[in-house]
Amino acid sequence: MLAGRVLIVMAALLGAVLVGASGCQDNSSTATQFTQPLNEFIANANTISQADTSNSSSVQSAIDEALPKMKSDLESMEQAQAQLTDQAAEVAGTINSLAQQAVNQLQEIQKAIQKKNTQQAQQAVSNFTESAKQIQEQINVWNNEVASVED
Repeated sequence: MLAGRVLIVMAALLGAVLVGASGCQDNSSTATQFTQPLNEFIANANTISQADTSNSSSVQSAIDEALPKMKSDLESMEQAQAQLTDQAAEVAGTINSLAQQAVNQLQEIQKAIQKKNTQQAQQAVSNFTESAKQIQEQINVWNNEVASVED
């Protein structure tokens, strides 16, 4: 049950984030240097949602596979942030910070599944949900304010 809840949250929220992020991918190469790894980060997170929701070890394996890629994507996002203009760099920094929180929360979910600690896992899922919502909000800011400036 817990594994299913984790995956439903990730599929719904990160799927919505991916749609928002792809909207600014056709902008300048500077913006694309940030949005491309962001989209990959989200796509890697979404691979976790393809795990068997009735099987905690399947969820654990999916997180084990996606998490290193997500960390690499985050590093690319952080490098791209340095190349962006003031407003874009600020929004990118916020997204990067939230993405780091999401990575940390996925690691907490992993630990809780390993320990079979439902309460700890539920708290980590709640924290992850909030980070995903905040990432989505910041991508909306990027799409509405930054992408038009970066053209």
